[in-house]
Amino acid sequence: MRNLLLYLHVLGAATWFGANVAQMYFGNRYSKAGGEAAASYWRAAASMGVVVQTPAAVVLLVSGIGLLLVENSPYGFGSGFVSIGFLTILVGAILGARFFAPRSRQAADLHAAGDDGAAALVVRRIGSVGSIDTLLLLITIAAMVWKWGA
Repeated sequence: MRNLLLYLHVLGAATWFGANVAQMYFGNRYSKAGGEAAASYWRAAASMGVVVQTPAAVVLLVSGIGLLLVENSPYGFGSGFVSIGFLTILVGAILGARFFAPRSRQAADLHAAGDDGAAALVVRRIGSVGSIDTLLLLITIAAMVWKWGA
């Protein structure tokens, strides 16, 4: 059971991280193309949070809790790396709902309206916050691997 939970935990982290990297790569390229191509991309990016990243975060949360509750786990809810993990999921959920989804829809609407210049400003902001989110993920992954504060 422990190996299955660990597999799901790693899969959830890889999915979340991979989605972030893909969005950083494709977001800039499609936005530079402008128009309906960019609008279509940003509509897809907004839905990616709901369809890909939110389920990945749920898998991370559930499998992480399962790993703590599994028989003979040497770690508990008070372990530093566990607290970092919970914080990252909380921050990711808030950013997804309150920032990334609305800003992605805004970028899509601006591109669709032909205002690629205004969209570029929104996309830069998405990229900046996305970089912070991705850095937080990388720090959390390091905390998990090296069991910071265990």
